[in-house]
Amino acid sequence: MKNHPEIYKHMKPYNKSTVESGLESLKKNDIQAFIYDATVLEYKASHDKGCKLRTVGSWYAMTGYGIGFPKGSKWKPIVDEHLLQLQSNGEIERLQRYWFGGACKKSSERADSSHPLKIVNFTSAYILLIGGILLGLFLMGLEHCYFLWFRKKLSKWDKCGCCGLISLSMGKSLTFEQSVIEAIDLHRNFKCKNAVCETNTWKIRHELDLALLKVDRLQKVLRF
Repeated sequence: MKNHPEIYKHMKPYNKSTVESGLESLKKNDIQAFIYDATVLEYKASHDKGCKLRTVGSWYAMTGYGIGFPKGSKWKPIVDEHLLQLQSNGEIERLQRYWFGGACKKSSERADSSHPLKIVNFTSAYILLIGGILLGLFLMGLEHCYFLWFRKKLSKWDKCGCCGLISLSMGKSLTFEQSVIEAIDLHRNFKCKNAVCETNTWKIRHELDLALLKVDRLQKVLRF
């Protein structure tokens, strides 16, 4: 009242004597909001029939709850120990979630309750998945046709490497076999003069043999 006199003056005609009357007026749209203790409102909202109520916004002010004991009471350390134990094992948090966060009981007569997801809810995902599969099969077919029929003809036509400007993968596919042949010719015409060179030559020869085997396998696969 002292801090916000104008707001208090505006809200005074709508003041309710009990929490129940305030919530009932809220359900009937007689008032637009009901301000009260947050803990009480959260409990009422979580147990409201039909879940027509909910708390919104941040707390205006926070005050703690406590248990009072006479000075020097023997029960104070015992209660403190049990409260700390409940807090450490998560029991207090569990109780808070149960009573103030998820205990709302909707009426079975209402049709706005949550339903499990059905296949129709995933229609767009299935369409996207099938479309991706069909697109992948189409591109794979194009690649197979390219290696089976068009690569040899294109390699004869493309002598300047223009296809490499359009697609790096296409350019490599056209020059791979030619590069292997050039490497073999270079190996035949080159002779080593020391042991290190011979070792490197042996490694290169082994790699070329593996490359030729891969080329033969690819050619056999493309023929079928």
